[in-house]
Amino acid sequence: MEGYIHEGYYIMARKESWIDHQPPYTREIFRYFIRMATHADSKEGKIKRGQLLCTYSGIIEALSWYVGYRKMTYKKHQCENATKQLKKAAMIATKRTTRGMIVTVCNYGTYQTPQNYESHSHSPPPKAGTEPEQSRTINKKDKNVKNDKKKTYQQNSDEFRLASLLGSLILERKPDYQQVLKAQKNNYQKWAVHIDRMFRLDNREPVVVEKVIRWSQADTGNSSWGGWQNNILSTEKLREKFDVLELQMIPAKAAFKPAAQVLRETEAREATDG
Repeated sequence: MEGYIHEGYYIMARKESWIDHQPPYTREIFRYFIRMATHADSKEGKIKRGQLLCTYSGIIEALSWYVGYRKMTYKKHQCENATKQLKKAAMIATKRTTRGMIVTVCNYGTYQTPQNYESHSHSPPPKAGTEPEQSRTINKKDKNVKNDKKKTYQQNSDEFRLASLLGSLILERKPDYQQVLKAQKNNYQKWAVHIDRMFRLDNREPVVVEKVIRWSQADTGNSSWGGWQNNILSTEKLREKFDVLELQMIPAKAAFKPAAQVLRETEAREATDG
């Protein structure tokens, strides 16, 4: 067949996410993992769908480039730092072997299934004269809040990922909290609703929300105050206290800067230090 590409393809979602605000080498290494992950279980069964066996030296060589005649490569510490950050963000999981490292791309099946990108809920255009324009404007926010409860969030979406991140951080400190989560059917789907409202209605950025979640679950307070980690036990409470958390998290000398700018500058310094 003319134009047929024998090497196949992989899919990258257009939606902006955490990875889009990471250093270039982290973005490229993550795309390398997706590109090299096997699309089906190996015949021996050792490498599953969404996994790859690799080494840091192999990654460095595969992602090399040239400036004139000079060969340029990423450094090993950059590969290690990218892998560490991707694991913290629940984008990948790794397992050491005698031959290198097995990398598992989390939610690979969701990312790489074309049907998941098809829309099945096209809304017909509004009929003329059915509702005054002013009324539609006034009630828009209320309708959005009511309708978002009907949404189903993909596991690779920022809404679901950040909801499950908060849950996993709570469980690290209090394993029996799992009973609370089980008591609420589709709990992370419900939690994702409040993350969605933070994005749409409060204009929060995913990268900022993630930083606030991690900070709140690391804040232990003092002898008379148990810290935010004992108070932020749901995304609903996270949304309610978000402004207070953000102000306490950001140093006073940087308070005049937009939160997203401060956090990105911090990440850039951490990446350089690493």
